[in-house]
Amino acid sequence: MADAALTQFGRLDILVNNAALRREKPFAEMSYAEWREIMDVTLDGAFHCVKACLAALRDSGAGTIVNIGGLSAHTGAKDRAHVVTAKAGIVGFTRALAHDLADDGITVNCVVPGLIGTPRRRTVLSPRII
Repeated sequence: MADAALTQFGRLDILVNNAALRREKPFAEMSYAEWREIMDVTLDGAFHCVKACLAALRDSGAGTIVNIGGLSAHTGAKDRAHVVTAKAGIVGFTRALAHDLADDGITVNCVVPGLIGTPRRRTVLSPRII
């Protein structure tokens, strides 16, 4: 992905980490594999994208990383312990990167969208990456 962007545009100025799975499941019924799947997509995905883009963001002289968080990381949510934990991890990851990459001129922020007044399906039949 990073190589394709560099090939197409010649530089990379911004990375937006927006991948997440938003499944609902009571913690007592959750398997470790289900827990890891959320962490793999949300946290590990952000890690791998930053690693892949870091050199190009440094080269840009004013790179930006925007991580999309979740309100539930700050409020909690029923049947979403895995999602809440992953999104809270994104907040911590953002704070750590902001300190680590400041000397390189890279700005790192976390955007946490608020509630949107639309109905949400109670069950999700297939994974949805948003």
